[in-house]
Amino acid sequence: MNCKLPLLLNVCVLLFVSPLLAGGPSGANAPAATAPSTRPTSGPKLVATVGKVRITSQRIEKLMQEMPASAPQVQRSRLRNKIVNDMIFQALISAYMEANKVTYRKEDLDTIKGQIAEEAGKLQMTAEQLMKKVGVTEEHLKDQARANNLLTERTSKAKVAAFIKSNPAYFNGTKVRASHILIKCDPLESTEKQKASVAKLEGIVADIRAGKIKFADAAKAHSEGPSGKNGGDLGEFEFARMVPPFAMQAFDIKVGDISPIVRTRFGFHVIQVTKRTEGTAKPSENAERTALNCLSSLLQNEIFDQALRNCPIVLYKK
Repeated sequence: MNCKLPLLLNVCVLLFVSPLLAGGPSGANAPAATAPSTRPTSGPKLVATVGKVRITSQRIEKLMQEMPASAPQVQRSRLRNKIVNDMIFQALISAYMEANKVTYRKEDLDTIKGQIAEEAGKLQMTAEQLMKKVGVTEEHLKDQARANNLLTERTSKAKVAAFIKSNPAYFNGTKVRASHILIKCDPLESTEKQKASVAKLEGIVADIRAGKIKFADAAKAHSEGPSGKNGGDLGEFEFARMVPPFAMQAFDIKVGDISPIVRTRFGFHVIQVTKRTEGTAKPSENAERTALNCLSSLLQNEIFDQALRNCPIVLYKK
């Protein structure tokens, strides 16, 4: 997993304006799903809401018009979904920063403005013209600077070093063998679907704890991952082989225990460790990168989890 926040505020979707004009691939995320929500009949056509933030088709089409008309429909669809997902995540980040009173540094803001000026120059435009064209304000730039400051603070060298020291098993060659049950759900799915996925997994775990079904049988019956057919068994692995949120849970529970529900980019999981072999090696040269990814992933999940608490995502039918 990249140590950067995925889609990190994506200033005015600026970083892919140039590829759009060239008709290149969008690199879109998984398609944004829709929910059978009732769309208001007046005002701009709503595509999604994130808390109090409204994402309208007007905002999306303003960016879509930068794509060549000759672009294949499948490419246009992927780009549209990427734009929607970027805007949803942007709204979640903004809500998180507001709730946590995150500030920005002037040097970060100046750097972002320089990047915008550089992109604008490639398009033979001024920075002001580009910002107006894609609907970006000074406040959006400050939000990006706040996000940069947040990530820098949460992944500082001191915090990386402390994380490595506090979690030796993550870095010393310790291995675990684990099984899991996965209910697939994109982190930017509607809150309704996210809550339904969590509730389904909670029900499965309740049946396992009550002795109604064994973990392996529950995985065969319900897990939506490829290991389901094997009773959820993932074999033996070291920490860095798995995505950070999953690995942290797998290495933090005792053999035989069932983990709390954990979110990854694949969906929601519960994990059962069946074997553990302690390592004795010193942290490798990759330890800092692994720790950085872990700290970044923890922040990502804090941002995503707002959708389950106080910043619901609602997706409307096209």
